[in-house]
Amino acid sequence: MGFIKKFLNQFKKDNHQEDINKLKSENPTYNEELIDILKTDHQNLFELYGLLHQAVENDDNFEIIYKHLKDFGLAIKIHLMIEDSQLYGYIQKNNEPNTMLREFIIDVQKEMDLIAKEVVAFVYKYSIKENYMRNKVNFLKDLESIAKILTKRIKMEESRLYILYQK
Repeated sequence: MGFIKKFLNQFKKDNHQEDINKLKSENPTYNEELIDILKTDHQNLFELYGLLHQAVENDDNFEIIYKHLKDFGLAIKIHLMIEDSQLYGYIQKNNEPNTMLREFIIDVQKEMDLIAKEVVAFVYKYSIKENYMRNKVNFLKDLESIAKILTKRIKMEESRLYILYQK
């Protein structure tokens, strides 16, 4: 089970930041299951994307779309927080003398921060019913753009980043 499925329902309550902060680790240790869990989370993100896409195409009921949009945004936050604290933190901690690797991780984090901001802005924009109704002709185009960005990022993570996570 991935982190997303484990924590999504728990974090749906209005004030989930405290729960998310509990998962952050200042001193991450090696977890032999972490990469498999993160890959499962990637699949969960695509499932949530599919549900959102399907809701827009088939129903056009804002309440249903909003639910899936909120789940998608929260799932991304959970995943990114775990990656940031567990994956990046561990790789950086265990490879401090390697300047080139440290710079690569910093670049990867900066890129992910930009992607996260774009996803959060998308979720915020369309979470307001008036914005959604006014811009719904662009919603699927924007959603597919987000999917392309995430797909590219996930491919990079699974082929180049995750191999750096070693005991």
